[in-house]
Amino acid sequence: MKDNTVYKRAADDTGANIVKLKADNTIEEIVIKYGNHLPKYIENESFYNSMKAMSVPNVPHVVAYNNEYVFGVYQQPHSLIIFGPVKMEIPFRLRFRAQGEKLVNIKKVSSIKLSKFALNLQMLFELTTDTTLDIVNYYSENTLEDSLVSFVEREAINSNLENIEINEAHHSMAPIRQLEMCVRTGDMVMIVDAVTEMINAPSGRTAKDELRNAKNLSIAGITNVTRSAIEGGVPYTIAYAMSDSYISLIEQAANSVELGSIFTQACLHFTKQVAEQARVEKSSSQVNFYIERTKRYILEHLSETIEVKNIADELNISSNYLSSLFKKSENITISQYVANEKIAHAKRMLIFSDDSFSDIAFRLGFSTQSHFGSTFKKITGMTPFQYQMKHKKVK
Repeated sequence: MKDNTVYKRAADDTGANIVKLKADNTIEEIVIKYGNHLPKYIENESFYNSMKAMSVPNVPHVVAYNNEYVFGVYQQPHSLIIFGPVKMEIPFRLRFRAQGEKLVNIKKVSSIKLSKFALNLQMLFELTTDTTLDIVNYYSENTLEDSLVSFVEREAINSNLENIEINEAHHSMAPIRQLEMCVRTGDMVMIVDAVTEMINAPSGRTAKDELRNAKNLSIAGITNVTRSAIEGGVPYTIAYAMSDSYISLIEQAANSVELGSIFTQACLHFTKQVAEQARVEKSSSQVNFYIERTKRYILEHLSETIEVKNIADELNISSNYLSSLFKKSENITISQYVANEKIAHAKRMLIFSDDSFSDIAFRLGFSTQSHFGSTFKKITGMTPFQYQMKHKKVK
């Protein structure tokens, strides 16, 4: 029942059909958004074999079929979900492309933005598989060409990192600002719409030759995108190296179609870099926050029996998660850290106070004097008495 509700919501929002095929290619469920009959393409063996070939279990794929229609496809246990067809409101070259027999008797196909279709496909996948997608991976998986990314990253490593100075192009400002914002914020959801709108926006002329003019504008666009990526947190050495590589590819482009594809991939690549950098920084910042708060809690509660659960409850996270973070960051367990801090304080008390061993044990939250003594010897290699005698003699 849950799946039916999800299917209907996605179908209503996009105007696309949703078909669920069993392993033997028989139909299990279907939601029809146009007409009142079974879509003929479902009976097309070439079509569903193409869809199967494009599907994987862990992430949905957006597939261009015969460069005419767009479908979403993903696997469930013992079944295949096919979501579509739609057409792109703004043309975009998808990473996954399938060829097969022409689909017939398809009428009234919705024309929507890729971002809207992808968001609905994401919702379908997450709610019918109880899985949360990694947004950066999902959008880059469906839009970035691996071979091009690998080439640019390889070239970037070897780049001399020379600064590139070039005059601004004459694109209208709204698409430029939208594109720059998407890159700067690492917005993998909206970047495709932003870059395609910029490519199709009116632009100025910097050269008489059409291709040369397009290259000049693309290079200016790369310069803007590079700056936005740096503002978004990408190290400038990496950003400029990527810029050099993409500008080199732009100069080698043989026609406007190839040029547009390179520029689009560059924008997607820079946006992904920003998103990944933000994820690393957020993770690092969050870890540091939990570690520092844990240490502060321990110092403020040295006179008590300290349990990991008490600290985790204070930080509103699970004990296992906190223990794992702390061990990975400090290379010791929280219990070991607590013991080390208690004994460090005990050492000072043994030297600079007249408290008895039992008083020190009590003030540092040890259950018994014997427990204090065994912990002290385990950490220092001496009993409290031996340590006190050695260091008070020195004093």
